[in-house]
Amino acid sequence: MKTLKAFSFALLFLFAANVYSQVSASFTADSTQILIGDFLHLKFAAKFPNATAVQLPIFKDSIGALDIIATSKKDTAKIGEETVITQQFTVSAYDSGLYTIPPQAILFTQNGMADSTFTNEIAITVNTVPVDTTKNFKPIKAPLEVKRSWREYLLYVLIALGVIVIALLAWWLFKKYYKKKDAAKEAINRKKTAHEWALKELQKLEQEKVWQENPKTYYSRLTDIFRRYLEYRFSVSAMESTTDEIDLMLTRDDISGEAKKELVSLLKLADLVKFAKQQPLPEQNKNALNTTREFVKTTAWKEEIANNQSPNNEAKK
Repeated sequence: MKTLKAFSFALLFLFAANVYSQVSASFTADSTQILIGDFLHLKFAAKFPNATAVQLPIFKDSIGALDIIATSKKDTAKIGEETVITQQFTVSAYDSGLYTIPPQAILFTQNGMADSTFTNEIAITVNTVPVDTTKNFKPIKAPLEVKRSWREYLLYVLIALGVIVIALLAWWLFKKYYKKKDAAKEAINRKKTAHEWALKELQKLEQEKVWQENPKTYYSRLTDIFRRYLEYRFSVSAMESTTDEIDLMLTRDDISGEAKKELVSLLKLADLVKFAKQQPLPEQNKNALNTTREFVKTTAWKEEIANNQSPNNEAKK
């Protein structure tokens, strides 16, 4: 009976040892010696029964003292009742010496029992680059000239063009703004000094007595002075306007009806002289100039009137 029990325990022990021996893992290397900076290829392989829960080691940056350069995906294959997992690693070292990949633990649970096994140990020798002492030192070679393609300069060209376009646009906007500002300022100055200019021109025309020799030229110059004054003083387009259009322009609160009537009559007389060759009377010539002069004086720019018409004063009212 004792012999039977001993035989049973021995059989059970051998069976358990056989089961656990089915879980294995190992590292293999394509070489045991490399030069500093060279690559070494490692292969990790684990084999275990399908029903066994296995926890494999995780390698992130290094395996032992070797730096990991690249890692492949895990390859899992089921062969009959067993599962085989393999993974490739590319490693390197940057100092000479003997490097050892220590055994890595593989944890597993089988038949409700937790256990572990280990990978094999690998020794890798990292050698320095051999130096030929029989040869003399050579000078350092000059840097190699790398030819650049036009694509490498394209970005710089586009940036330069962009800067030029922005600069031109800014210059154009600047000129446009100040041109408008200068034009507005000039218009105000003309409005303020329009009567001075008109009175000087009328005086000059009167002194020349052009009506005595050429009434047509006289009325042309007189109406030009009047139209130009309207443009300067009231900011209207009078030079190219007809008599009827100017009649409408003169419909303003600051121009009396009597003054408007006299000016329209003057323009109509000028049209007859210039286009119908009508001969005006001497009194009509003088009256035309006096009417224009009086209109300029009564509508001349007055600073106190301009201040009273400003938006601030209007708001106070």
